[in-house]
Amino acid sequence: MYQHYKRLAHALATGSEKLSQRTGCVVRRCGARALMVDKHPATIAIARICSCYHTAQQSPPARNPMTTMIIDMFSDIVCPWCIIGGARLEQAIAQRPDITFERHWHPYMLNPDQQPGVDFKSYIAQRFGGNARSSEMFAQVTQAAASEGITFDFDSITTSPNTRDAHRLMMMAEELGKTWELAPFLYYGHFRDSLDLNDHAVLCDLAVQAGLPKADVEAVLANGMYNDHVDASLVTAQRLNITGVPFFIFNRKLALSGAQSPEIMLQAIDQAMSS
Repeated sequence: MYQHYKRLAHALATGSEKLSQRTGCVVRRCGARALMVDKHPATIAIARICSCYHTAQQSPPARNPMTTMIIDMFSDIVCPWCIIGGARLEQAIAQRPDITFERHWHPYMLNPDQQPGVDFKSYIAQRFGGNARSSEMFAQVTQAAASEGITFDFDSITTSPNTRDAHRLMMMAEELGKTWELAPFLYYGHFRDSLDLNDHAVLCDLAVQAGLPKADVEAVLANGMYNDHVDASLVTAQRLNITGVPFFIFNRKLALSGAQSPEIMLQAIDQAMSS
């Protein structure tokens, strides 16, 4: 896992692969290629991929059969857009059955200093500028989630957890090849079932339901295991100038920020595969 972080950081944060700022946009440069995206508080839409913008109606670039793509996803358990973005990515992946996808989870903490037990609604209102603004945000994300068949219950959520322990379990799941089995249990445990993700008993139960061995899960939670893995991911995100999630990197060539549509995800996949 450490080697993966080091390779990713070296491939995207050094040399000619810089983050450039322009008025009203952010440009991710990977070698000679660039991905331009508009700034938006929730989602960021592609304006241009390299010098050629591939629309959904155009034929995808030619690809070799049975190729492999690495997708690195930076995410936080308490980010509802990450659930939506992940679902849309899966829809895009399903449209390329000739590609073998290797997906990696990278912890990102929207509030690494969050104290357990903080009232959820008060925290969100303070963070997003009042109850009216937070209610508007809840309505927006709930509608977007419903379009993907995802249900959120913001009204029932009582506390805003610190997600470090959940991320530590995700790092354990990554090593066991069960990352994408565990992630939905954690996401829905918070956003749909209003479970306290700072409660180790709750985390253990969710992890066991996802297929992780109970004794090992209990040991991880009790002994602070994988904290170094989480820290390594946070450092990598900082080096890559990632300031929001979900954040996707395709084959270490193209970066895409936000819960984009499946069509935009597919364009990024095709562009990364053709380069």
